[in-house]
Amino acid sequence: MKTVYSSFSKSLRWSTIESLLYHAILLAHQLFLFKVTHYSTYGVIGIIFSSLYLLITVTNFGLDLSISSLFLLFTKSKRAFKTLLMPQLIAQMAFYSLIATVVWLSSNYLPLIFPTITASGFSIDTSLYIILGLLFISEGMKKTARTILNLNFLNKITALIELVTIITYTGCIWLYYMIQATITLYTIFVPMLLVSWASTLILYAFLYKLYCTLPDTPMHINSSVHIRIIKNRCFTYLNQLNTLIFSNNMLTSLCALYGGLQQAALFKFISSITYCLTSIAQKIFYMPSEALLSCVKEQSTQTQQTAFSTISYAISQVIYGISIFFIINYKKLLISSTTENSIINFLFLVINLTEIFFIAYSTWYITQERSKSLCAFNMIGLVIFIGIIRYASYFSLLDMLSLIILARIISFVCISVFSLYKWRLYPHISPQPLYIVYSFIISFTFFLIAHNGF
Repeated sequence: MKTVYSSFSKSLRWSTIESLLYHAILLAHQLFLFKVTHYSTYGVIGIIFSSLYLLITVTNFGLDLSISSLFLLFTKSKRAFKTLLMPQLIAQMAFYSLIATVVWLSSNYLPLIFPTITASGFSIDTSLYIILGLLFISEGMKKTARTILNLNFLNKITALIELVTIITYTGCIWLYYMIQATITLYTIFVPMLLVSWASTLILYAFLYKLYCTLPDTPMHINSSVHIRIIKNRCFTYLNQLNTLIFSNNMLTSLCALYGGLQQAALFKFISSITYCLTSIAQKIFYMPSEALLSCVKEQSTQTQQTAFSTISYAISQVIYGISIFFIINYKKLLISSTTENSIINFLFLVINLTEIFFIAYSTWYITQERSKSLCAFNMIGLVIFIGIIRYASYFSLLDMLSLIILARIISFVCISVFSLYKWRLYPHISPQPLYIVYSFIISFTFFLIAHNGF
């Protein structure tokens, strides 16, 4: 067990390095992009990115999240990997390719889906559709490869690849801007396509190396395993769809439909900041937590409870840090012309941050193959969301966001109480003084930069 916790600590360390550097670069990129582009251009870029990654998540059908529940079985031998995991990877790539083709062939219906884009004078031609389709395939397959490598505690490799990718991507964009003094959709998505495919191919090269290290021992694979895989993917996917309701990609897309491009651009800007913070938390903890819980899955109940306590303790420090950050900087982040818009921006901010509270419980349920129970709790949010969409004409944007927050609170309380009753899971939430000090330093540093620079 010492080896497992040592690997977990190293995994957290590299995930932290990657997340902080990656999102610091991305945040700076978004800030400058927000300043040099028109609201409409920035809004269209936000809609495309949000829709792209939303579509990747929806069409992944729970593959990435369900891998951890049977990862020990997948990596027992080369035969298990080839028989159980490889067919899923091949089928997923084929499906991504099919979806990209269907979207391209249906491009004439874009004005019906996003009327705000065409109403603002933007058009997406055939070549850009091809670029976005290839980017969709690459980003989807890259996400799966990263998941598999991180579950094997290879976070150092994925971290270095991701950092080189973001540095190269943003460097290309701003080098072009220095030469041409303009930002277009091609300026954003052509470099993205090139660096995405390069990083994807490198990740799969390392994935092949991982496969080569697996033993050649023969093993009998029971047919019931395939049923477990299908069952886990189905319920994990349903749970993932529930979670998508509260993602910034979904909320930004909804804002484009109900609030127009200017509100979408503002939400995209806010979500870029909150996304940096929530993604830092998720990148640092989600995959290492799944890897740790996957390793101790066959251990004693007490060992598993200790692992959960370790994860919840680490996550709670991030929650304290983010809370301190927004208490100090909320005025800089939520500037708006009216009080109502300020409240809307604040609610949007809160929804983006709530996902952090669910990380420990989500990873526990998924690795324990209890996605069915997790899905049942999250159905509360889905029912409320369907009601909001069904009666959207009766609600303001403020009402919609308030109801989504209410659904989030109810879901978390239900999951926490049930987990305490079923497994005696006690989250460890005591603050660590050193992290609190670091949080104040980072928060005040951002405050000074924002005060002097914007």
